[in-house]
Amino acid sequence: MTSITRHNIKFGSKNPIPVERIQAHRRTLTQAVDAIRARIDETIAILNEQPSLRQMRAKSFRSPMAKKYRRNLLITIGYGRNNEAICPEFKYNYFDSLPQAIEFLQETKILISKGKLDVQINAHLQKLSKRAEHAREKRAAVDTDPKTKHTEYQDVAKALVNLSKIQNYERKTAA
Repeated sequence: MTSITRHNIKFGSKNPIPVERIQAHRRTLTQAVDAIRARIDETIAILNEQPSLRQMRAKSFRSPMAKKYRRNLLITIGYGRNNEAICPEFKYNYFDSLPQAIEFLQETKILISKGKLDVQINAHLQKLSKRAEHAREKRAAVDTDPKTKHTEYQDVAKALVNLSKIQNYERKTAA
């Protein structure tokens, strides 16, 4: 027995060890509201540190809900890692002054705290859970067929993009 074999026996196996997937838990409305309020607070704090809108550099400016775009400040009130807008009215809001943007964020935070936007946030959470369920179903279908594993993942990505396009089209035609 070589030293490498003894080393492998001592510390593990050459075969992959199966690991259970961690189940994602659904976010409640209260958790989502708290997360959005925390992101608004963080954005306000970052905006308060800025001397003026003109002196801000677009590449170096980092904020959870705001970014500089063509000499304007673009704010999206959203949720999640990608700051997906909770409703179309909050998707893009342009401001040409920092005090105006900060006031907008503070008023939005008050609306969220009072529960005026609970319906929109809850609808957004349901949309995200439907999207996750659809992706889980597609992944489960792919995992059962090992021959098509790699090509199926590409099909899943295309299906998710098409699903979001369909949802956007339905939203536009309903309005």
